[in-house]
Amino acid sequence: MILVTGGSGYIGTAVCNELNKRHLAHTIITRKPFAENCIKFDLLEGKTSELSDIVNAHSHIIHCAWFVERDKYLAGVENFDWVSGSMRLASVADNRKIEHFSGVGTCLEYKPGPFPKSITSEIGAETNYGAAKIATYTGLKQLLDKNNIKFSWSRIFHIFGNQEHHNKLVPTINRCVLNNEGYEFTASNQVIDLTH
Repeated sequence: MILVTGGSGYIGTAVCNELNKRHLAHTIITRKPFAENCIKFDLLEGKTSELSDIVNAHSHIIHCAWFVERDKYLAGVENFDWVSGSMRLASVADNRKIEHFSGVGTCLEYKPGPFPKSITSEIGAETNYGAAKIATYTGLKQLLDKNNIKFSWSRIFHIFGNQEHHNKLVPTINRCVLNNEGYEFTASNQVIDLTH
């Protein structure tokens, strides 16, 4: 059985949709339950004993939950709360001998530069979001490797899809095309192109 944190969020929803397509049984931890397979629990403020009981019923964890409030998440100090929350989840997972713990990182963990990024690119965040993700990756890797728990970390690049904020670039272009409306692009000296 798979436990998914942040299953109601942008990436978590896509993960759960894929699990459903593959007919893989999973439970979602969320502060706002929305389906039968949801458990109401706050990863940052909930009791560790309750978290332990939840984790005990699972063999795999996909950890998608994070602070993602639009226009605040890059600089928000709340990111560092999620470092602690993630480590607490891993500590409980360790106690229950979880088989596989999978975490979700970000391309913003990589040091900015003019070249396309690869798995071997230099790490060096310039935002609180990226720095907190690096700290989480480092802490989880050390804890889980030490206890022989399989660990994977996916650094997600700039994506678009269902549940994306309507003012972001791709939804805006889609809306304009579908409504036969024009769209004026403004000049920008900020280049964020991390795709290969």
